[in-house]
Amino acid sequence: MKPTRVRLPNRLALSGAVLVAAIFAGGCSPADPHANDEFWSFLSYTSAPVEEYGSVADMAVAADLVVLGSIQEVSTGRWWGPEGDPTAQVASIAMQIQVTDVLAGTMPDGTGNTITVERSMPGYGPDALSDVLTPVAIKAGTDELVGIDKAMAIWFLRDRKDFWTEAGVTASVEYVGGTAYRLVANPGVVTEGDNGTADTPLVHHGEEDPDHPDVGPPPLEELIAEEVDETGFDGILETVRLAVG
Repeated sequence: MKPTRVRLPNRLALSGAVLVAAIFAGGCSPADPHANDEFWSFLSYTSAPVEEYGSVADMAVAADLVVLGSIQEVSTGRWWGPEGDPTAQVASIAMQIQVTDVLAGTMPDGTGNTITVERSMPGYGPDALSDVLTPVAIKAGTDELVGIDKAMAIWFLRDRKDFWTEAGVTASVEYVGGTAYRLVANPGVVTEGDNGTADTPLVHHGEEDPDHPDVGPPPLEELIAEEVDETGFDGILETVRLAVG
């Protein structure tokens, strides 16, 4: 069955066509097959957690959906804030995830093997975010195009259930099955690395955030990061299956 793709009303038309042309004209590789530090650093920031869990098993049990899959493309999604003040707007990045296996929960009707995962991007309004995104790359601080990370990952997800709370949405974004997911917490994406290793790329592993030098990752996030690092990717998969089975 062909996936159902819901396109929200066109309340703000944005385009990354220039960047798309640049990535192919410049010969940049569209994606790194393994974990891409620059890509995940772009998505990473320190914030007060909405949900907290002390283990991978706890995250798996609490999540609405846990899947094994990889990012296929990204785009600017919905945004919130006053329409006339770009500095006060917060946009989201919408990631289309191709699902290889459903580990817990049920895929939305009509989605086939694709879902949409959103992540809010503080500091970026919709125009600013669109300026640094193409479907397959981001523009790093040096204006270098960095491919999205297409490594296999385990995604621990919450159904946002908040459509129409946004102030606007870009013209090109599609929410597969009419559903937007978010991570249950920063450790809620576990990527596969070389030789069976695993990482929680959105957790600041004890590193100092230059913008918030006195703020480190919440202790429970560090606990999960350590568990993932010590267990490896196949071990985390087994942990999830045992927890939800």
